[in-house]
Amino acid sequence: MFLTGPRSAGKTTLLFRTLRNLRATYGGFVVKEIYEHGARTGLVMIDLGTGERGKLARYVDGKPRVNIEVFEGLGVRSVRRAVEGAPLVVLDELGRFEIEAPTFMEAVFDALSSEVPVLGVLKAESNPFLDAIRRRSDVKLITVNPSNRSVSKEILLRYLSYWYYP
Repeated sequence: MFLTGPRSAGKTTLLFRTLRNLRATYGGFVVKEIYEHGARTGLVMIDLGTGERGKLARYVDGKPRVNIEVFEGLGVRSVRRAVEGAPLVVLDELGRFEIEAPTFMEAVFDALSSEVPVLGVLKAESNPFLDAIRRRSDVKLITVNPSNRSVSKEILLRYLSYWYYP
């Protein structure tokens, strides 16, 4: 299951509040924005199982310069480690930068084809990688916006209750 919706709709907040309420264990990754003096200056990927961090991108004149090696190294390791040893794979968030990281995309599709449940966030945009995820018959999407967060949380709780009992 993936959350999608406009920027700043609360997708990641909803995802982690739901997981915290379940006290679930999980692996995978989260991407956090880096701010300096009030301006977004970069992105960091964090392995949820190990805490390992990698600077995924930095912004120069408002444009991202992506470090694909972080996807192909840390990203692949975090997804594969979660599939092999965690009861839930978290992918937060998938977007446009991944299109240049074929090994990372393969790891994501392997996770989706595994027996381990996957919960993540997809950017609300179109590219071959995201569109292929959306087309999968086993993927469910929830569009999050500020007015439906509580309903979305209930849907997530029902999905996760198949594996976890709150």
